Amino acid sequence: MRRSIQLLASGAMLALALAPLRAQETPADPNKTWDIKAKFAVGDLLRYTMRMNMTMEMTTPSGASPLQGPQEMTTAADLKYKTVGIKPDGTAVVVLQTENNKTTLAGNEIPVPETPPITMEIDSHGVGKMRGLENLPGGQAFAQLLNMNRMPTMGVVLPDHPVKVGDNWGTTLDSPMGKIKMDCTLLGTETVGGTDTLRIKMVTSVPLDMKMGAAGAPVTDAAKAMMVMTGSVVSNAVFNILPENARIVKMAGDLTSAIKMEMKGDAASQSPFGSEMNMKMGGKMQMNLVSVGKVPAAAAPSKPSTGAPAKPAAPAKKL
Repeated sequence: MRRSIQLLASGAMLALALAPLRAQETPADPNKTWDIKAKFAVGDLLRYTMRMNMTMEMTTPSGASPLQGPQEMTTAADLKYKTVGIKPDGTAVVVLQTENNKTTLAGNEIPVPETPPITMEIDSHGVGKMRGLENLPGGQAFAQLLNMNRMPTMGVVLPDHPVKVGDNWGTTLDSPMGKIKMDCTLLGTETVGGTDTLRIKMVTSVPLDMKMGAAGAPVTDAAKAMMVMTGSVVSNAVFNILPENARIVKMAGDLTSAIKMEMKGDAASQSPFGSEMNMKMGGKMQMNLVSVGKVPAAAAPSKPSTGAPAKPAAPAKKL
């Protein structure tokens, strides 16, 4: 049971830091259009801070619960995105590294193992492939439940046509759990830390239909299921992005989830809480861009020294 709760909490935190950057909404020309495309360059190094605060509560028809009232969970981490390649079709290969991950549950810090890197192949609309999620704690389960070849790898899905303020667009991605729906709206423009950005609202609805085996991993055979979980996860987030390359400057949003858990077989008969439990989760998430830099290029073959001093690398740009 505890593993299942941790798995769900981990999944909820796949969405995205600390104090938001100062922002000022600016009026936008209602007739102006933007052709928003994700653009990358090899060597780009972006650093973000991420924070999520969640409240989790479990109830049963009998009134008993494995949790003593609502539980507070907080996660904070540093995210590092490094562009390592550009494919001939323009798809960017980006490596995501999570560092300094700290998670607390009910005031107690939960040990978080070192997170291996995740490799993403991102197209101009922010959708693409993801590799390495299966190596994260609980990641194998989600790798079986989500389509790793079609995911909103940037966090926001971009339109395939020019848009103006008030326009809507969206997409639907297939997954083993059902259709993941994303609906987007260009809200307007906003100045963040002296930088002009576009504000895009994205509502993401993820269905949950998961059969868990005795080992705590998903199974496809209902006869082998110890627990069946059904419900949905919905996030409502606003992204501030740069109009010229769709780089995310900040993100803030809410996440809600309602999940029904039904115990099966021996697990149901041995459960002190009955065969049915309901879990609700809700919280807020934030992500802020901290710095923009470049990864030093590989050293070229050595040449005879000219005696001139070496030129230092440019420092990362702080926002």
